[in-house]
Amino acid sequence: MIFSLRIQQDLRRIVERIAKDDPAAAERFCVALIAKAESLAGTPEMGVPMRQSPSTRSFPHGSYLIIYRHDSAQQTVRILRFWHWARGRRPLR
Repeated sequence: MIFSLRIQQDLRRIVERIAKDDPAAAERFCVALIAKAESLAGTPEMGVPMRQSPSTRSFPHGSYLIIYRHDSAQQTVRILRFWHWARGRRPLR
């Protein structure tokens, strides 16, 4: 499991947004989001291939998508982004 550098920024934004209403909920949500992302290492085909880039997949968790790539040759899953559906067009990286 590899997390991209953008994941830190994504998590910080998520925590800041949720923590405005409930700091404890922000922490719980981020822990659950990371756990869900880590679970994709065991079943990387669970996600839906993205139309723009079939090698990139997405998997929902609450109002967020976990966007990732599976490299079967290296047997790794790279988590690219945590993306809120309301942000519009999904990123490829």
